[in-house]
Amino acid sequence: MITAPLAIMTFLLQAFVGSTLQNKHVEVLDAEHIDSDPKCTRGWNCGLMVGEQQPPLPINCTDDKGVTTERYFPGDAVLLKGHGGKYGLYCSVPKIATSMMFYVMGQLGLPVDKATSDNVVQRSGAYDKVMTIWHHGDEQGMKRICDAYSFVIIRNPWDRVVSGYVDKVLTKELFPYVMPFDKFVKKLSEANVTKVGDHFRPTSLQCATHGEHKHDYDQVIKLEDNMNDEVAELFIKQLNLPAKRVNDAFAIGKTNDSTKGRDAKTDKSIDSGMDRTSYYFAQSDPDLMRTIFADDIEFGNYKFAGSK
Repeated sequence: MITAPLAIMTFLLQAFVGSTLQNKHVEVLDAEHIDSDPKCTRGWNCGLMVGEQQPPLPINCTDDKGVTTERYFPGDAVLLKGHGGKYGLYCSVPKIATSMMFYVMGQLGLPVDKATSDNVVQRSGAYDKVMTIWHHGDEQGMKRICDAYSFVIIRNPWDRVVSGYVDKVLTKELFPYVMPFDKFVKKLSEANVTKVGDHFRPTSLQCATHGEHKHDYDQVIKLEDNMNDEVAELFIKQLNLPAKRVNDAFAIGKTNDSTKGRDAKTDKSIDSGMDRTSYYFAQSDPDLMRTIFADDIEFGNYKFAGSK
């Protein structure tokens, strides 16, 4: 028989051991994943690990000569309806000018679902996606995808990661606490790349720029070059949109920034006398990015532009 005091001590010991094991389990989980903020309002896209990347989707495309070829398209790419039967196919990647792009496209009346306010930046949900058309077996929609002028905007991976860190980690928008940059980079470099969330997932996966089933884009535009001018010219020449309307939309869109007004409160690089990428990667090893962004680096012929 166990006496009352002994029973109490046994219970407390078991509770202590159980709590310790539970805490150890939480630590192990945290070592593998960055837990999302329970207050995050972005639905499933919270935290670092959010789920598997959907593979490119196959569509049988028939050209003007009647030759049919199986081509692959990124499921999240959106179809843009131009004028005169012209269509565009845009694969967007978070932290690569998406706020400005969707603002401009909204101003040009490209979304399928119209906004109730001119100030609304309509995201990809307002457009016909490849995956939606494909899953519905929409033959007309798939023909439009095949005939569309496809383009993707790419960005230096080191700059993109720093931008995402400042905008999403320092602000605690996706994560419940501020993780030091070096620790974040190490976790990102060790993560299962196919499960990393959109803000830090390589373009090569989101837009199928690499691999056996890669998509051959009609145009690849670099954020670092004359991106606005190149996209404006694309809209005018490939989608037959009115030049004045396109140029006016881009003139306004240049001032649209998803991080505007927030960076000064959280970004310590602003008063450091260094460019932002150099400032943050001075705290970490830039070469760690090559483990997860190797394909993006090769595709864009990118190099680490900051100072080690």
